[in-house]
Amino acid sequence: MRKYKLSIFRNLKIIGYFQDFKYYDSIKLNHKLILKNPSEWYLKTYEKTKSINFLAIHIRLGDHKLGANNSFGVLTAQYYRNALDNLLNSNSNLKGLPIWVFSDSPSDAEKLLKVSGKFDREIKSGYLIFLNPPSTSTAAESLVLMSAAKGIVCSNSTYSAWAARLMDDKNVAVFPFPEWKNQGGGIEIPEDWIREPSIF
Repeated sequence: MRKYKLSIFRNLKIIGYFQDFKYYDSIKLNHKLILKNPSEWYLKTYEKTKSINFLAIHIRLGDHKLGANNSFGVLTAQYYRNALDNLLNSNSNLKGLPIWVFSDSPSDAEKLLKVSGKFDREIKSGYLIFLNPPSTSTAAESLVLMSAAKGIVCSNSTYSAWAARLMDDKNVAVFPFPEWKNQGGGIEIPEDWIREPSIF
């Protein structure tokens, strides 16, 4: 295997399944992602993040509900309630901030939280905002938007884990443990993240 110094490349594309941050942290890449040809929806939404502080909740549903992947497990509304409470209790400055909900299945995520009754207070106050990106938007755009949050409640997903890792270091992340329903943990998360017991 050949080894190259990253400094010799002007543009670098790394492809793989990165389940921990050790390699990323070791090369100390710029934490800001630059998107090529972002959608109009993303540009308008990202502009809002420059003038407001917000929290993010990521709800992974989609393929986690399917037979081949159901060993991963779908986290319940009670997990998200507990995780959000721990996030808010970790820093008094986070209380009262709007909460943006991201999901690969926006309508199902909205139903999950609304039907449970666990988020009635936030829904009635208008603090809970369910994002529903158009088909022209990419998953990378939602990841960058999540990374602009002051705090994030992660699902059992490398996707939201990377969004949390790309946040400013002083911001707060809550991550489920164990990560998978039938497989235990998978991601080595930073020590300063809050570990929230999983409820499947």
